[in-house]
Amino acid sequence: MTKTQAYAGALYARMEEEANENNLWVGKIVETCTSLGIPAGGYNRAMNALRKLECVELLARGSGGDRQSIVRLVRPPTPEVWQDGFVKSRDPSLTTGPSLDMLRQEVRDMQKQIGGLNLIDALANFENRIATLERFVETQTASYNPSSTTKGEQ
Repeated sequence: MTKTQAYAGALYARMEEEANENNLWVGKIVETCTSLGIPAGGYNRAMNALRKLECVELLARGSGGDRQSIVRLVRPPTPEVWQDGFVKSRDPSLTTGPSLDMLRQEVRDMQKQIGGLNLIDALANFENRIATLERFVETQTASYNPSSTTKGEQ
């Protein structure tokens, strides 16, 4: 058993002990790893391995402040999971996939870039503008009556 396997197993076991009935663990990963004696470089490798093996799903990434991580426990990192999880492939897209926490961070980054666009307000604004244009076109169409012109006026 490698150190990464031992660290991942210990981390998963602690999370499993502390998880709620929905298999959700809420806490600080770094502090938990420190309490388990996992060194600074080891917790990153352990967490990455658990994610790659699809043993856990990181739903929200905590920060150094008060924000805690939210992790959904999927399955324990058994020897069989380790063996099946690290099949070598020539296609790099098979070994790296999107994760919910990365997607969530990308959405946050986009919100910062566009200034926190409220999609509901934006769509309501478009709807109001379209309705105004429709009313304008209707009044213009109603005021223009082609049957009122005679052949002599043309």
